[in-house]
Amino acid sequence: MSETAGSLSNAMSRTGISYRLQDNRLSLSDGPIVIRDAAFGAVILENGRSRVICPQDEPIVESVVCETPLGRGLETVYSWTMPEGYGFKYKVTRVGSDRLTVAAEFVNGSLHPVYLQRFLLLDTPRGGFTVRGAAADWMLATTDVEARRMGTLERTLPSEDALRVEKAFNREYLTASGDSVKMADGAWRGYRDDMTLYAAAGEGVSMAAVGLVSDVYFHVRTEGTSMKLEVFGDMSEVLVEPGEVRPSDEVLLSFCPWGAAQEGKDRWLAEVAGVNLTKKPVYGWCSWYRSMRNITQEDILAMTDYLGKNRNKLPMEVFQIDDGWQKQYYDWNEAGKFSLGMDSLARSIRQAGMVPGVWLSPVAPNPGWDRGGWLFPVSWYAKTRTGVPDWERLDPTNPDVAAFITTSLRNMYRKGYRYFKIDFNNLPLMGVRLFNPKMTRLQAQRELFRLYREAIGPESYLMACNPDQRLFVGYADANRIGPDCLPFDGFTQKWASDDMPTNAWGLYYPIMAMAGRGYQNRITTMGDPDVTYLGQTGKARPAQLLTYHSFIGLYGGFAMTSDHLYKPEFGGEQSVRMMEQLYPVSREAGHAFSGGYDIFGREFGYVADRPYGRSIDLILWNPQHDRNADLTMRHVPVDTLGGRFHVWSFWDERYEGVQDGSYTVRDVAPFEHKLLRLTALSDGPCLIGSNLHISMGATEVISLRCDGDRLVVELDPNAGARDGKLFFYSEQSVSSVSSTNSDVFVCKIQEHVYAVTLSDRERDKREILTLQLGGKEAPSEKDIRKDKRLAGRYRHASFDRAWLRSW
Repeated sequence: MSETAGSLSNAMSRTGISYRLQDNRLSLSDGPIVIRDAAFGAVILENGRSRVICPQDEPIVESVVCETPLGRGLETVYSWTMPEGYGFKYKVTRVGSDRLTVAAEFVNGSLHPVYLQRFLLLDTPRGGFTVRGAAADWMLATTDVEARRMGTLERTLPSEDALRVEKAFNREYLTASGDSVKMADGAWRGYRDDMTLYAAAGEGVSMAAVGLVSDVYFHVRTEGTSMKLEVFGDMSEVLVEPGEVRPSDEVLLSFCPWGAAQEGKDRWLAEVAGVNLTKKPVYGWCSWYRSMRNITQEDILAMTDYLGKNRNKLPMEVFQIDDGWQKQYYDWNEAGKFSLGMDSLARSIRQAGMVPGVWLSPVAPNPGWDRGGWLFPVSWYAKTRTGVPDWERLDPTNPDVAAFITTSLRNMYRKGYRYFKIDFNNLPLMGVRLFNPKMTRLQAQRELFRLYREAIGPESYLMACNPDQRLFVGYADANRIGPDCLPFDGFTQKWASDDMPTNAWGLYYPIMAMAGRGYQNRITTMGDPDVTYLGQTGKARPAQLLTYHSFIGLYGGFAMTSDHLYKPEFGGEQSVRMMEQLYPVSREAGHAFSGGYDIFGREFGYVADRPYGRSIDLILWNPQHDRNADLTMRHVPVDTLGGRFHVWSFWDERYEGVQDGSYTVRDVAPFEHKLLRLTALSDGPCLIGSNLHISMGATEVISLRCDGDRLVVELDPNAGARDGKLFFYSEQSVSSVSSTNSDVFVCKIQEHVYAVTLSDRERDKREILTLQLGGKEAPSEKDIRKDKRLAGRYRHASFDRAWLRSW
């Protein structure tokens, strides 16, 4: 028996992760989480047969202090040489007290080539992965909402086979491995790229692939708090020549709070990929959801004309023409449905002040519903593990395919398009056979995005319509973080036996994606949760759609719509106001305060620190489909506000008074919410709310200061609605207000609470408000409503209550 253990220098060590490698098995623990006797190795294809390379005998051990994206670490490498000449290395790197990584390396020291199928990075025996406590208190999940198989440990979820019978959408990561036993067993859960296991109290672990080598899968068989864990990297049967070395991907294990784990993982990946974010999230219009493939030239011209004339209210940056302009998915030339041509339409879009955008899917000649036989030479298609061509995807490692993709994109670049939304990029999972035998599936995916970027140039905006961020980080500017947000059913999809919607294409899963992937936004790429809606959407009630709109606002990523604002049903003052309140996107990026155990983001938002005070923008929502709920602040960091704080409610513009952490919103209907601003108490007057922007003051207010008997507020004149209100709490009376940029007046709406109404704000003109403190009290809201001139402006600066209930 032999044992080697990793440890850090005194300067780096404290109580935290402990691990040991004994008898060529890795064991580690941190607090209530234990991983015991995990095997590791590699699986190769040798002379047509699979063979597992498992380390035997004593390893050679070397340790060195190293630098990682999250600081200094201690890297320990364990090395073995097999009699046939094969070599294997296993690397464990401890970073601080609560993180470590595992990785491996295969060396072909033989005289013949082999094919590398997978790396086994952690493979515990049954019961080798355990947690302390009640199974119901632990949530096993992933940030990938399309993986679906998430739930607490006491649950046996429906198997992938059962979900398929129910026609419930999921990515079937167990099915991809071809293991029929796992597919039929509800105790097995499969994830790709990351998994999380967190207790209700906040303890837990996040595991995630943080390199750019291969797809990494996490398979867990649950038996309450006793589990089996399998972590492996799919190497796509890459060719390994004699003398060649192939590394695995690196997997980061973070035994720290969920938010810190997600942020750390994304920063690690961003550094590895050389991410340099130079473009901001997009505020714009996309043709897809209201027009689908029936987009017409008349729609495009009407929208560009409307947006061009209304730039004071809606300064949209991108106008994107989606699917339907091209001949076919395999022929990216114009279909001829636009008599002006795509180049002329691009000029019209640019003349209206926006960047022309276009949708393509050049690697997908048949994206699932338009099969037309073999449209290209068979050698152009990616092949499955059995060698059968996959007619849905081309192989980007084939030079002829690369030339086709490049030509398709450059054609649209020459026509004036500088925003490219590229869809259907996923190659077949597991065991894909590629033209270039040296590339894994993940490397081929990255080669595809490198081709995209090279074709459209660094100045163009590349939107990866694909949530799997390791495919494109470093190449794409933004990515769709979740499924399509179709408007027709809202939250009313059929529910499957796992208590989640069967259909991923509604409002539910995009909200979960914002909650799970909030930390990616502005670190690896800009995040796109998909379009928001400003009017009728079939079965979704107004209050439910407002939930989604609030998430879009506080997420701080893309803010786009497909609504035809030039039509009466969409273009009224109230609908336009909803879109006005999203520009520019929020200065902060929102995240789930309750991440880990809560996969729905019941408490979502951010802390806004300003020189004049601290506030929290907060969504509390009810994700339950069958019952009302009381909404509480269990994980919101209200202690940073001093324990007691002002509460202001956005959609009903109501001051809820001074509250503490026990504040509860009672009896909220399914899928509805409260959008709140929590403001720290102060000695003098303070801003407690705003309806100019959905961030309630965090984006549109630049500065605020008391100057003797005056309160001076500087606003960003380009942020938020052109008409709206600011809300202040002041124990001194407020007598009047003046502005350098709008018609303005103030009224008292309740004890110590004042509303300042602004009208006709101009863009690009300095905007300073000055509130006079002391002296004669401002008129009451009741008095304002008696004055016809002021009453009209007062009403116009808020949403119409009947409208909020009706659309």
